[in-house]
Amino acid sequence: MLILLLAIGTVGYFGYVSTHQAPTFSLSPSTVVAGDTVVVTARHLPNNQTGEIRLHSELVRFPFSADRSGSVSGEILIPFDSTAGDHLVELCWASRCHISAILHVLDSGSAASPTPGESPSTTPGATPVAGPSPTARATPIPAASPTPKTTPTPSPSMTLVSVSVVNGTTVTFSYFPTTSVSLLIWQDGTSYSLGTISGNPSGSVTKTFQTPTGIKPTTRPLVGQARVSASSLVSNYVDVKA
Repeated sequence: MLILLLAIGTVGYFGYVSTHQAPTFSLSPSTVVAGDTVVVTARHLPNNQTGEIRLHSELVRFPFSADRSGSVSGEILIPFDSTAGDHLVELCWASRCHISAILHVLDSGSAASPTPGESPSTTPGATPVAGPSPTARATPIPAASPTPKTTPTPSPSMTLVSVSVVNGTTVTFSYFPTTSVSLLIWQDGTSYSLGTISGNPSGSVTKTFQTPTGIKPTTRPLVGQARVSASSLVSNYVDVKA
């Protein structure tokens, strides 16, 4: 059973109430082992909004209630029987899941603590008197070469352009590595394999994939929107077309 300890944030009487900014949602840490505690933080929700947080892949639901500034903060205890892998965490209200994040659950064997180093021991005894050391000739130190300036590579990003049951799923990948990355498409808490992508680390590339069987056209409130994930990256939501 997932334990939720919601600590509703407080604001001063003259605190600024944010109602027009895009909602934000974060997990800290985002990589854990089963049994760890994760801090869940959300901002810019509707004031005093109620809803639920959903943990997948085995769906677990629990309610939340934002404060009058639209903020939620609390801790969740990841179940001890959680399987290793990527798990979707969604923030939902008004019959829709509006924002989400990916939680990485590691196998418990990979979380072993390193063995601390031993302090060197000192054996008591007489200290011999050393004679004078010969004077060493100084070796000239060559001048350091200037370090060339490098331009940092932008972080990878992913935009879900469209999803159609018949015409496929189109995604734009920016600054993705050339190594193969597995893709998942999500709808209503269920994931489907979309394929793999070998990106372009110096720019953007747009790809269209065959939409997996099981993805259905969006018909609110029965069938929700879809989004795509690649490792820790999660795209925007879009309606699924026929």
